[in-house]
Amino acid sequence: MLTASFRRSELSCPGKRKHVVTPQIAADTKWFRSPYVGVVSFRVRKHMSYSASLSIQNVLSVFSTN
Repeated sequence: MLTASFRRSELSCPGKRKHVVTPQIAADTKWFRSPYVGVVSFRVRKHMSYSASLSIQNVLSVFSTN
């Protein structure tokens, strides 16, 4: 037997609606749209990724039992 559920979704609350949340997200990521800043942030992210992969390799080699 099916019964109706009258509970309201969290997304139906006024503060969680898409038109309220989207401008905040756009404001947070606005600086990514600049070509110069975008290039810099890509280089920084690439370097961070490379450094992180090296640190993982170092940790694995330090704790290796071989």
